[in-house]
Order: sequence, then C-alpha cells, then structure tokens
Amino acid sequence: MLRAMWRLCAALILFLWLAPSATPQSPARMSRDEFEALLDRRDADALLAFAHEYPLSLGDQARGLLVRVCDSRSAGDAARTRKLEVAARFCADTLATGAIPEWLRGIASWTDEEHARWRSARDEILALATDSEALRLDAAPARIDALRHSVPNGGWPLCQSALVKLANALFSAEQRPSAVVLVNALVADAKQLAQGEYLLWGERWLGEIAWMESQLAAARDHYARALSAARDLGDDVAAGEALCTLASILLSLGDTEAAIASTDEAERLARAVPDALLLRRALHMRASALTEIGELQAALDLLSGPELGAREPVADELQVRLDILHS
Repeated sequence: MLRAMWRLCAALILFLWLAPSATPQSPARMSRDEFEALLDRRDADALLAFAHEYPLSLGDQARGLLVRVCDSRSAGDAARTRKLEVAARFCADTLATGAIPEWLRGIASWTDEEHARWRSARDEILALATDSEALRLDAAPARIDALRHSVPNGGWPLCQSALVKLANALFSAEQRPSAVVLVNALVADAKQLAQGEYLLWGERWLGEIAWMESQLAAARDHYARALSAARDLGDDVAAGEALCTLASILLSLGDTEAAIASTDEAERLARAVPDALLLRRALHMRASALTEIGELQAALDLLSGPELGAREPVADELQVRLDILHS
C-alpha cells in the first residue's frame, strides 16, 4: 500500500509535467535587455566571457536576437531592424567561427523574400497546431517535412517555439509517435546550435514519454542529458527537478544508492537557491528511497520535519508499519 502511494504521487507529477502548455523556460543568467546592452556597447570581452561560461545560454540569446530581427522586420520597423542586424553582425564577428556566427550572419543578411518565406512557414506550423482535423488524421508530419525544406537557410531553428506547440498538440491528439519524432528532430537542431532551453525541454519531454512507456533505461538517459543541459545553463532549479525525476527512475530500476545520491544533490540545490517546492520534492523522493531499503524511521523523520510543515499523509502509514515492527 505504501509503495502504491509513492507511485500515485509520481504519476500525478508526471501528468502535470506533460501538460500541453509546457514550454521551455529561460534561466535567469542574463536577460534579453542585458544581452542587447552588451552588444550595443560593443563589449567583446564580456561577450566572449559569457560565451565561455554559458555556451548553451549563448545559443539561446543568439536565437532570441534573431527572432527580434525577424519580428522588427515583420512590424516594418526599419530603424529597429538595422540596429538589431548590426548587433547580430558584431556578435558574429566577435565569436568569429562556428555554427552560431554563421547562423547570425546568414539571417541578418536575409532578403525581404527570404524573411517572408520564413514567416509563412512559422505561421503554418502554428496553424497546424490548432487544426484538429489535421491532428486527428496525423497529417502534420508530412507537411512539416515539406515546410522544413521551404524555409531559407537558418530559418528552421527560428520556428522552434511553434514546433513545441505542435509537438504538444500532437501529444494531446494521441499522436504520440509523431510527437516523439518531432521532438527528437527539435533536440537534434538544438544540439547543433547550442539551444540550451530547447535541449533541456526536449530531453525532459522525451524522458517522460519513455518513462510512461516503461522504457526506464531510455528515460534515465534522457534525464541525465536534461540534467547536463540544466547545469550548463546554470539553472539550479531545473537541475534539481531533473535530479528528483532521475531519483524516481533509478528507484524503479532498483538503483537505490544512486537515487539517494540524486536526492541529496537536489536538496543541496534547493537550499542554495532557495526553492521551497523543490526542497519538498527532494525530501519526498529521499523518503521514498529510504522506504525502499527499509529505513522507515529515517523516512518518517523526513516527512515529519519542519521543512514540510504539516505532517504528510503518507507518514501515517509509515508510523503504522513502524508500530507493527516494534510490537
């Protein structure tokens, strides 16, 4: 019964995590305005230092800059477009070589016709995400393949936010295989251009799907990569959440020692941030791991501790089991 209660809690967390509204979240390392200000003052040293310390965040900032270039073009704001294009070229020239500088230079040099093709493709992806008939018939994947080849060079990674919405819509429409294919492709693109937010989101999404399908080893591997991305982004909350989910997967795989180590690190991050919800989840997961190895009193102490406030309902069953053992 006690184990069933832990499994029920894990299932509830899983359902909430996979809600179709889930989208990548930005870690608070450098805001959009701070990055633009860095480019405006032509601070090459600061840009290179940021690129060295947070390479995945750099990719996210570059994408955000290019999206703003495209948005300003769509709005017909010529002055704003020129300012952002100059900033993109400075960023590319400072970084010099690699996929990101090439991407920045390419899109900053788009013609009006190339921009229009990109905008048309992005809008069609968004339309597909709300087309219930296309989703029901699983017609979106074929159309996505055609659209991918229609956008100008470098344009497809700028469609990622629309592709996330489509993937969630496909999942909600019970077209899970097509959603998985789409997210796998999104993750591959994110790796190529160091898109940390989408890499983290995609690996976590794929990990949850693998867990739902009882592919525990695959779920563990996806979440290990999500944890790595969160660490590279400097996002301690996302790292702590990944560690908690990893702990649950490791428990299912029978690796209790590794699960406890994951909850220990998650607790440390939660206290450092601090984040009360993450701390609560980490303590719950450790109590679950301790219960698995028969450390009932230690688990009960965690669930009755001051960090959790009121006594947790599952603690009552632990107390009953302890009373039986001691009688």
